[in-house]
Amino acid sequence: GFKLNVQLTRNMGHEIRNLMNLHESFLLATIWNPIIWSEWMIPGLAMVAGLCGWTTFLAIVLDLWRLELLWITLLSFLFRNVYRAELYLLSALWRLFRGKKRNVLRQRTDSMQYDAMQLLVGTIAFTICIFLFTTIWVYYTFFVLANIVWHLPLLVLWVSYTVCRSIPLASLFWRLKQPQWFSKTVHLQMLKEGGPVQVARLCSNPESPVKLVVEPLLLHLTPLLKWYLKFVLEVVIPSSSPSNQATDSLRLAAPCSMPLVALLDGFRQVDEDFTPPHVKAKAE
Repeated sequence: GFKLNVQLTRNMGHEIRNLMNLHESFLLATIWNPIIWSEWMIPGLAMVAGLCGWTTFLAIVLDLWRLELLWITLLSFLFRNVYRAELYLLSALWRLFRGKKRNVLRQRTDSMQYDAMQLLVGTIAFTICIFLFTTIWVYYTFFVLANIVWHLPLLVLWVSYTVCRSIPLASLFWRLKQPQWFSKTVHLQMLKEGGPVQVARLCSNPESPVKLVVEPLLLHLTPLLKWYLKFVLEVVIPSSSPSNQATDSLRLAAPCSMPLVALLDGFRQVDEDFTPPHVKAKAE
């Protein structure tokens, strides 16, 4: 039911089809070839899982799935920039009709006097942007929604990788077997009362093993869920990436793809925070 520009749709559809064919040819020539997959990839993945562990197997499958998502991530990123440019042009031209102009240096909107020729050119540009808006918005919404759906398996793989790497199985085993070794608080238990001599013993209150499991999981999964929520909200309006906040690597990452580098930094930060001081000094 949307009014689409025929010529623009034809040109964009032609380029999208060429990109998909190029990506398919690249995958068929490398890892997704049925012969290569059946003869080399499946035995190779099984060998990697047996020798290097389950987390290495999940990491390889994660990278293979990211290669499959390369074309849709690229299209989502390109149409996101085009849609943002469309919104910026519409807002700038709307300020022109109101006699306003954005002052970039002072970060404010000032009044401005325009002549008839400027208003005529602005009217023509505004009309073109309005008639192309629905076409760009439909393509942008489609590829963002498709990218969100295709990232669900990637999200499941990363959650599985995080669970396998974050849960300390050895510490959890000993906390369940010998909970008195890991005391959180202590209390006195009276053994003999009512006489001239009272006998008590010092008892330990063990720390809950649930805390050992939940804290690292929440530490690593919270940024991931925040990114995916921001990714879903991209359907409504594309958010800007502030480059002045260099400390937050998740904000600098493009919302169209999972920021694996920033998420892996969380594991390094946890290792540094929980490393004893004498071990750090010895390593230095």
